[in-house]
Amino acid sequence: MFSKPIRLLFGLLLPMLAAAQNPIGYLRSGFEGRQWWDGNRLFTTNSPVVSEERPGQKARSHKDPGFFRQVVKGVAYSTQKVQGEVPKLWICRSTDLEHWEKLAYFENPAFKVFDLFPLENGRYLVMSAFWPWVKDGKAAPWAIWKPNEAGKLELASLENGGLDLFDVRGVPAKEPGGPSTEVAEPKPGMESVSMELGLTFFTQVEGGFAVVWVSQGKVLVFSGEDGRWRRTGTLYPSMEDSAHAKKPKPLVFLGSRPTQEGHLLLASRSEDAVLHAQAFFPAPAPLGAEDRDPKDDTAAHNKELEAFPEIFWWDFDPVTAHFVRQNPPPAGMPNKILKASTFESFNFWMNVKDRPVLNR
Repeated sequence: MFSKPIRLLFGLLLPMLAAAQNPIGYLRSGFEGRQWWDGNRLFTTNSPVVSEERPGQKARSHKDPGFFRQVVKGVAYSTQKVQGEVPKLWICRSTDLEHWEKLAYFENPAFKVFDLFPLENGRYLVMSAFWPWVKDGKAAPWAIWKPNEAGKLELASLENGGLDLFDVRGVPAKEPGGPSTEVAEPKPGMESVSMELGLTFFTQVEGGFAVVWVSQGKVLVFSGEDGRWRRTGTLYPSMEDSAHAKKPKPLVFLGSRPTQEGHLLLASRSEDAVLHAQAFFPAPAPLGAEDRDPKDDTAAHNKELEAFPEIFWWDFDPVTAHFVRQNPPPAGMPNKILKASTFESFNFWMNVKDRPVLNR
């Protein structure tokens, strides 16, 4: 169901997100089948194929040369790994999704590059996978990279999205005269929040792009020109109250898709569910202890859905960072989910008419 990188990501995140429900459904909406608009063209990924749709025309399929990233102003971007003495991750572009041109590359990328967005100034905003970028005694989940004359990407500056999650400490050189290094660590009390950044992704919006932060119910808006953070919308400000901020919670957003006008359509749990549903679940098993029976989690999930079945739908405006409730929900979309099995398979897509459809 998931590509190898996504399965690995999910396997690494799952132990740290044991208190959050439905990561599978969110990953399905966030990564498997990502969508972008370019005018009236709708692009959908279903690895290793990219579908291109236009109103009144038959859909076209294109082979993805690596990992499809974005379509921005008529140009598609993908990344492609090239093994060698020095492994490289190339950023490639295409205007027809058939012929690809190499633009710039990361050296020794490993799993450092999680997601990226091309900027109008020729640079790239890049999200790190698990470990934040570190530069000049500071750390951040995102960084702006610029290509040098040879095309190698170099870290130019950090972008923290208005967040203050990490401390940086120096690590002495291993050998006399050797280089010292800097290591980022989550600030006290921010350990789980910082790891939850692994359940975010870039999506296009008017004027640039956004990061949808599923567990925190936030959408962070960045400029498509220079990659700088502009504003953040928080769906439920009550989550930030001291009484709730550090408690385990279910995932807030169940899925999100871009609309043709540059907004986001999001599905969420209710505020009551976010603040109180976790009480139906037993505490996560301590490290080293036997995992609890999955049937117990399913039973608890069914009970909390019985108490909090509501699914809310929202239009997010990236210019104002405001959420507007869509009530009634968009045509054909549910306003309740009553069973764990239905909840875990929940997913929606946009069609070429700019309308959501279920489980395409």
